[in-house]
Amino acid sequence: MSAKVQYLYCKPDGYYYSRRRIPSDLICFFPPNFIQIRKSLRTKNLKTAKEHAKIWSYRTEKLFTLIRSGMLTDEQLKQLIAKDLFNKQEQVTFVEHDSNANPTPKQQQCDDKEELFSTVVEGYIKEKQLAESWTIKTKDENQASFDLFTLVIGDRPIKTFNRQDFMKFRNTLSKLPPNMNKSKLYKGKSIDEVLAMKPEDTLSKRTINKRLTHVSSVFGWSLLNQYINANYASELLLPITATAQDDKKVFSKEDLQKVINHLPCDQRKPERF
Repeated sequence: MSAKVQYLYCKPDGYYYSRRRIPSDLICFFPPNFIQIRKSLRTKNLKTAKEHAKIWSYRTEKLFTLIRSGMLTDEQLKQLIAKDLFNKQEQVTFVEHDSNANPTPKQQQCDDKEELFSTVVEGYIKEKQLAESWTIKTKDENQASFDLFTLVIGDRPIKTFNRQDFMKFRNTLSKLPPNMNKSKLYKGKSIDEVLAMKPEDTLSKRTINKRLTHVSSVFGWSLLNQYINANYASELLLPITATAQDDKKVFSKEDLQKVINHLPCDQRKPERF
């Protein structure tokens, strides 16, 4: 079977079908050897098929999110899957994996509940998007923090991270320059190469805390969903005092005078700007 699963396809009889691969971290919640869900869209019209497929995609994503939430018992999960997928009216079938084949690394991770950090991040982002609680900007900012964490610490099984890893991440952030990926001076260089250059201008405390908060949120979500037993990424924020406005410089008197000089002024009403 091809590694790429088509979102929408047409059978020789002219009817359209939608198929969805079961996420690797959820395979263990489905009957043995099932790796793919396939649904008849009951139409030969491509436009209608696309509309039905979108609805089906939303329903399966909602189901996956509920499973990941950890809020349902095993019995409730069975009832939910039976209701949403094994209902005869839905015309849903499953594609099986060869039972004689060796389990894939991702299937083994599912059995052991040892998903990689990147896999957990994917589930975390999908849940936020499904809940429509993130803007595009928020997603991009969080993704940038996750990518940076992976560059500094590595993409490892979620259970293997310890307090020292997060302390190292915080310490490394304090030595990195702002806009590292945009600067011609640092673009394309590894973290170690950038650190070896000893940048004078480094990330502000506020930016460091923002990156730490993003990463801690993922591990907090992982704790809630029973991927880990403790969130060692919590309580890492740097203290910011009222006088330590390291990322916001106040205007000098000269700066204020320049602003005033460029304000529109009506000579007939000098008291107004």
